Amino acid sequence: MAFKNPTVDYAAKLDEIRGIYLHSTPRQRYKVIWDRIDDDPYNGPNRLVTMVSAVEAYLRCLLVHASSPDEAGRRAKYQQIRHAKVEEMLAGVLAHYEITDESEYFPGDTLELLGYAVEYRNMLVHDCTYLGGDKFPSMIQACEEVLCELARLSGVSKE
Repeated sequence: MAFKNPTVDYAAKLDEIRGIYLHSTPRQRYKVIWDRIDDDPYNGPNRLVTMVSAVEAYLRCLLVHASSPDEAGRRAKYQQIRHAKVEEMLAGVLAHYEITDESEYFPGDTLELLGYAVEYRNMLVHDCTYLGGDKFPSMIQACEEVLCELARLSGVSKE
């Protein structure tokens, strides 16, 4: 049986982490994202979950920082998009960069595979299951391509 540690204010810690998130620049978020991805032992389901989460996190970060130069504005934007879907956030980022033809930046079936990656991630997380390993490489690659292109658009690199 798990017991709540009486010395930890879980709600305050969560708020503290979210506060750090709000102050993190796209460059900082991108570095942390890759630290997590690179340190994650290669395992299809775990890597897919991490890659989809990385795309979501980076999209959210870009939207938060594009919304306002001040903390109050960023906090309000974060609350507004905290549970937004990947497609909605991607549309917002593309609009911010005035991109009307997404195929110029995400060729072929990249975005279709990203959509499947989100669905597979949701199944893996919410149903605590594993799926055949043959499906993961293409979805992981699509997530990586989207993440790298978003970083390129925002002028950020891993270094």
